[in-house]
Amino acid sequence: MKYAVLNGERIEPQKGIKDAICPICGEIVVPKCGQIKIHHWAHQSTINCDPWWESETEWHRKWKDNFSKECQEVIMHDKKTGEKHVADIKTQSGIVIEFQHSPMNIKEQSSREQFYKNMVWVVDARKYYDKFKQNINLLEHCKSNKNYFYIKIDSFESQKNCFPQRWLESSVPVIFDFGINGDVENIDYNKQKKWLWCIFPEKFTKNLGYWFDETICGMYLKKETFINRVLNYDSFYQNIVIPELEELKKKIEQKIKNGKEEDKWIYAIHNVRLNIKNNNIQLKKLDISHKGEILDSNNRNYNNYKCLVLGVKSYISTYNGNECIKYNALLLIKMGKEFIIATIDIFSQNSTIDLNNNLFSENYGITIKTLSTYHLFGDKYIAWFEDDKGIWTTEKLKKDLEFICNNFK
Repeated sequence: MKYAVLNGERIEPQKGIKDAICPICGEIVVPKCGQIKIHHWAHQSTINCDPWWESETEWHRKWKDNFSKECQEVIMHDKKTGEKHVADIKTQSGIVIEFQHSPMNIKEQSSREQFYKNMVWVVDARKYYDKFKQNINLLEHCKSNKNYFYIKIDSFESQKNCFPQRWLESSVPVIFDFGINGDVENIDYNKQKKWLWCIFPEKFTKNLGYWFDETICGMYLKKETFINRVLNYDSFYQNIVIPELEELKKKIEQKIKNGKEEDKWIYAIHNVRLNIKNNNIQLKKLDISHKGEILDSNNRNYNNYKCLVLGVKSYISTYNGNECIKYNALLLIKMGKEFIIATIDIFSQNSTIDLNNNLFSENYGITIKTLSTYHLFGDKYIAWFEDDKGIWTTEKLKKDLEFICNNFK
């Protein structure tokens, strides 16, 4: 605790002061002005009145000293519950900043976010810097412009090494300090430590079209810029993050529009996975007409469009009174800029199937095909798939394809 109250005024710890009191509970506190720990006030009892209190370090103090005395250690009071806590910083515009150095459990983290609401975390991430710098090329690759970045789903496994995993699900912005308030003369100091790296609580979702909710977004900014913004805006998230995020969305949408064809298929696959996971999948049932047209219930023709076979299921059926195995395919079909999910019967005449097109090979799920029909005889047609090209795959994509295929079965 940096400030105690004496004769109605807030004072910092000084040797010899005996009657200072805690601003929260009103109990006597004593000054601790030793040679090792940073000078602070401590309760006479071993029990601290604020369960969220943690021992302060020089890192805490350097951060607090960037703000006026009036903004430091401000008591926050919930009138409904009577709960009181001391915010590290509360700006005059109402933004709370909590500086976190020590480990903290998820329950307490969530409690603080719910209590303070309009807040930002600043995390002492210096101990994570070795892992961070090993993955800095990933962030450099993912930059969208000079001050914000995104980490695509295909790099999701790698991003765990860039930032401490436990903070990525925070409901408020989290800023990682990898050394900006540390010893800048250290031989390990380099340009990455000049920046604060902020992770946004909002993730991109499938509502963007080709993006999905595991894409992490953020911005990096100088300490002076961060302090200026929180002092001059009433909400860091609404007034700073949201506008940045909107700009980022525009750039990403443009990047997708001009991007590789393979990437569009990959993003669409992830959206299918999310829809299946959320029980929100809507399938079109396709049938083959006696003229060899592949039609849905609205007579929309699907012949000769590109598709991806996401999964195949089989079950016992009958044909001309004989028992057979019936096959049904789950397709991702691209019609212009639109991706459609549909099912179609592949073949049901007999239990022996050999389409000679790798449909049932182990890698059928990663080959883009052209959807068409094959004329058997008379007015009999079956669905046919001609190989077009393979698409670029990652471990994450393969897992998603396995998830879709297994759930379809």
